[in-house]
Amino acid sequence: MKRNIFILPILFCIALMACETDIEKVYVNSTIAVMPPLLKSEGFTEIIIDETNINLVPIVLNWTGSDFGKDVLVEYSLEMASDASFNNSYTVTIGINTYSKELTCSDLNQWVISNFNGLDANDLPMRVNLFMRIYATIALENPTVTIPPDKIYSNALSIAVMPYHVPDSYHAEMFRIEQEYVDTQKGGSDYHRISD
Repeated sequence: MKRNIFILPILFCIALMACETDIEKVYVNSTIAVMPPLLKSEGFTEIIIDETNINLVPIVLNWTGSDFGKDVLVEYSLEMASDASFNNSYTVTIGINTYSKELTCSDLNQWVISNFNGLDANDLPMRVNLFMRIYATIALENPTVTIPPDKIYSNALSIAVMPYHVPDSYHAEMFRIEQEYVDTQKGGSDYHRISD
C-alpha cells in the first residue's frame, strides 16, 4: 500500500510532462522598435455644450495602427486627462484594430463633469482643458506573447470643453412654479377667464 502512495504522484508528474502544447509563441518587437499610433483630429478644438448640440459630434479622432512587428490583434483605448502629464487620467476602451472614434457632446459632457471637475462649488459649468491620447496594447485574444511591450502611446491632442449642466435647484424651482400654477388653476382665484 505504501508503495502505491509513492507511485501515484510519480505517474501524475510523468503524465503532465508528456503533455505537449500546440500554442505557437509569438515574438514581438521590443518597446523601442514598436511604432506608436499617430493621432489626428477633425472638428472643433473649443467646444461649448448646450441643450441644442448635446447629441452632435463635434470632434472625430483618427489614428494610424501600431506595428508590433508581427500580425497580432491590437486593442486601442482613449486616455484623457486635465493635464499634459496625464495624472489622474480616465480611459475609454475603443476596440480591437479600430482606428477612429467619434466623440459626441453627450460623452464629452459626461466625462468632463464626472471625471475632471467640470462643475464649480456652486454646481455651475467650468471650462476644462482636456488632453487626449490613444494607447495600444496587444489584445488578450492573441496566443502566448513573449517580450510584450507595455502600453504604446500616441501623441497628445488637447481641446477645451465647456460642459452643459442644469443645477438641481433649477429643477426644484421649476417644479415649485408649475405646482403653484396648477394649484391656482384648481382654485381659480388668481386667473380669470376672459369670455363673453
